Amino acid sequence: MSKRLFLVIFIITFFSFKSVSQKRFEIDSVSVCNSICVIAWYKMDTSDIDSVKIGYALPNGDTDSIGVAQADNFFFTDIDVNTERSPNDSIQTFRVTSYGYDLGASPWGNRHNTIFLEYEFDWCTSEITLSWNKYNYWPELVTDDSGVDYYKIYAVVNDDTNYVSQVEPAEIAENLEYTFQLEDGEASYKFYVRAFGFFDNTSTSNVVSMDADVLIPPDTLIGNYASVTADNFIELSFEIDQDADIEYYKLLRSEKYNEDYDSVKYIYHSQISDSLVTFIDSVDYVDIKYYYMLIAVNECQLSIDTSNVTGNIVLTTIANEDQTDSLIWTLPVPNSNDTYYFTRIRNVANDSVTDSPLMINVTEYSDDISSFTYDRSDGKFCYYIEGICESNSNYHYYSNTSCVIQSPLVYMPNAFTPDGKGPEANNTFYPIISYASEFNYQMIIYNRWGELVFETTEKPTNDVTDPTGKWDGTYLNQGKPVKPGVYIYYINYSNAQKRSITITGHVTVIYP
Repeated sequence: MSKRLFLVIFIITFFSFKSVSQKRFEIDSVSVCNSICVIAWYKMDTSDIDSVKIGYALPNGDTDSIGVAQADNFFFTDIDVNTERSPNDSIQTFRVTSYGYDLGASPWGNRHNTIFLEYEFDWCTSEITLSWNKYNYWPELVTDDSGVDYYKIYAVVNDDTNYVSQVEPAEIAENLEYTFQLEDGEASYKFYVRAFGFFDNTSTSNVVSMDADVLIPPDTLIGNYASVTADNFIELSFEIDQDADIEYYKLLRSEKYNEDYDSVKYIYHSQISDSLVTFIDSVDYVDIKYYYMLIAVNECQLSIDTSNVTGNIVLTTIANEDQTDSLIWTLPVPNSNDTYYFTRIRNVANDSVTDSPLMINVTEYSDDISSFTYDRSDGKFCYYIEGICESNSNYHYYSNTSCVIQSPLVYMPNAFTPDGKGPEANNTFYPIISYASEFNYQMIIYNRWGELVFETTEKPTNDVTDPTGKWDGTYLNQGKPVKPGVYIYYINYSNAQKRSITITGHVTVIYP
């Protein structure tokens, strides 16, 4: 059945002549306009009708007459609104009846109510929920008992005067309620609801107004880096939004990337004076991998934003027998799409050297330390890694310092010629010791009868012209050359861990 045919049947049904030949008037719609109720009725032949009486339907079923209008006006404005009939405070219900010139009053028509719109604002979630009642007694098309096809919500923000429909009718459905997520900080809002009937009827609700001071979420919350400091703490840097409505920030830490995060520190937003905030995490061990994230908590104690995860670089080192040190380290975060540039910093005898190539997205390196074989290194090599993220190159990551101990290497000549007639390197006797400490160093030489010939506690250098710690083939404190033959030596030295090592052997003095 078409809408037009259905409407014709409805009008014939409701407006047929009664036994007293008086026409029954029916309301077309009740709307609220500028806080005043406007009652409109269907247009029809009013040639035999004197006037229309408008009634206010009371909760107890009675009807109070509130005004009279000419029938051909087809609407009535309830300008004499008292507190009991305010459409801004509650649902208002109306009826109409007609008066004929000779036929008297027709029966009261059906009750039509205003749409009363209310709202609730949740300051914590920045949500406003609109709710309203159903409009009743429009002609029905299918099974809807109110005759409403759909509702629309209209709104304006601040000083705008053009109301705009906010959502599609299908999103409102029959819930008679809708929730908006407000985004502006301090703003004024106005809303109204309009019902649409199946036959072009409309009814407009009251307007609700509110000044919303919405909690502003952060635009920025970025984890910059987690870096090991010189005093073996982990320094963390985050970029925050100082204009956001945040109560405090909560720093979380875990040894697993995706789970088991615990709160380790808090900092109140009011204590932060810059867009960069730094934390120091006093962990017991910086050679353990930690992951961090920062959570922003608003004044309602709701966690409203979480930073990206950042983590420290953990370096592990291994001393190899081929005079290389293996360095293996972790990325700040796993499975990252960022490009990282790494540099190895080596520290030997408190002398830091950065001479490794720039390594891109690699996590291991073999360091050749053979050049230290003949120097005075005690065999202890310490390293740390410096990392730079390409997408955030202003910040550097520094790993923990990891040290290795190379085992000492000792080379002992079995003969020498102290008379100066051979090569200069053969004029003195001394051990060539690599990766050993000067701690408790001692060399003692005896002849075959057990007499002390030479003694020193100075570790020799590898410079053939430097006599320090070397035996020149003379008797101790006498300057007299010893006789050719075999002599016994005892050498005591320590590794980098100060563990004492003793070697013994013999050397032959030769005079060509």
